[in-house]
Amino acid sequence: MNKAAVLITIIIVGGLFIGIQLWTSNNRFNIVQGSNGGVYEVDRKTGNTWHLTGPRKTLQETPNPVIKREERQLPLEEQRKITGNAGLSSYTSGFAGKIYNGSDWTVTRVIINVTGEEKDGSIRWQRDYSERVFISPLSTSVISFDLAGSKGLSKAPWIIKKVFGHK
Repeated sequence: MNKAAVLITIIIVGGLFIGIQLWTSNNRFNIVQGSNGGVYEVDRKTGNTWHLTGPRKTLQETPNPVIKREERQLPLEEQRKITGNAGLSSYTSGFAGKIYNGSDWTVTRVIINVTGEEKDGSIRWQRDYSERVFISPLSTSVISFDLAGSKGLSKAPWIIKKVFGHK
């Protein structure tokens, strides 16, 4: 076999191997805030979790203490504090906007009821959409999702039907 072909093959395979290693290790760790206010570093590959205190990292005995929170529907008085501004998106064939969390809960999911209205005011359809989000207390997050059958609609009034999250 030609020495040049073997050398080129080794260089290509080595480059691919190094590229894959860099790509997978670039997004390996996630920094999250715990329900107790602590900050944690989570290794996405192994599940190991470290508590961060200044420059110190302390390995946690129970992996992922941050992730094990039970999602519940927010009480009605807290749900009323979740507001937003959204509508038909001119850039996509969907719905987009912002949701503001004015409660002291972390919001993890919202169910939004959207009504598709024709130009003459008649209703084409009405649907519920469940959207996964992560909105810390007193923060805003962007939402967007596709609306099947939205072409030609004049507007899409909406309401936040249910809100889920954790304390």
